[in-house]
Amino acid sequence: MNNPFSVGEILQVKRKPITLNFKRNYYLVIGAANELQPLKIQLINSSAKYKAEWACLPLQPEEDLERTTLKVKELLNEEVVVHEKLYFDFVIGKVAKVDNPEAELQFVPVEGGWQSTEEVYFSADNTFRIKGPIFLKTPNFDEELF
Repeated sequence: MNNPFSVGEILQVKRKPITLNFKRNYYLVIGAANELQPLKIQLINSSAKYKAEWACLPLQPEEDLERTTLKVKELLNEEVVVHEKLYFDFVIGKVAKVDNPEAELQFVPVEGGWQSTEEVYFSADNTFRIKGPIFLKTPNFDEELF
């Protein structure tokens, strides 16, 4: 393990885009690998196969994953989990708007998980906009995650 990934870093899969509409998925490192435990990552935006917040223990992280920066605007039209501020619920939806599109997304640990430093908006039932930080609930790795 030459360059171990650190908790809080954002990763992406190492592969070249196949088409112009290539969907990139982003992962947050929630547990650094060491001699006692494997790397733990969590999906920030939903993929075709998994919903946002899905967590896993990658088998070959150094071969399959790379560090990346993630600007908030890159999550436009992507499905994420938001901790909305009206009812303080956790809701999932597609990002429709961001206040600071060029801001680099970062996550900080909070009770129960990880929260983004930037907030995003999305519509619920076309009636109102929900706003809040992206939230990744801490998974229980004792349960089956795969």
